[in-house]
Amino acid sequence: MQSWRAAVGPDAPTLPPREASLALLEQAAAEDGADLVGGAGDILLPLGWDGVRMQGVNGVVQGWTVATARGDVHVRGAARVVSVPTFAGGASTQSVVLVLDCVGSLDEAAWRGLLEDVRVDLVAPLEEPGVWPS
Repeated sequence: MQSWRAAVGPDAPTLPPREASLALLEQAAAEDGADLVGGAGDILLPLGWDGVRMQGVNGVVQGWTVATARGDVHVRGAARVVSVPTFAGGASTQSVVLVLDCVGSLDEAAWRGLLEDVRVDLVAPLEEPGVWPS
């Protein structure tokens, strides 16, 4: 699943990008009825390819488990929030959440395939893995 949200003006987060992204990921887990366990990691979300390596934007990644009637569902989610200046001089916020869930253990090949096949649609410059803008 990929979702995209935007906010302008006072609804735009004022947190630094990593903290805002983690807050969005925590919200996605809470909507699933789960709490994040352990620390979140960094991941490069794909914007495109240069023919040699993936080019992307940093995001936070975390896993959680949701108890359902069909058994435990293991989930991995990644999120990124980007602040974009508007023509009027204010700020606009774009965000993306990617979520993969699996009954039983999480399928690592499916997660890697998701990251290879999807391109996040954010207005953001290319970033180096783990180097967040300040």
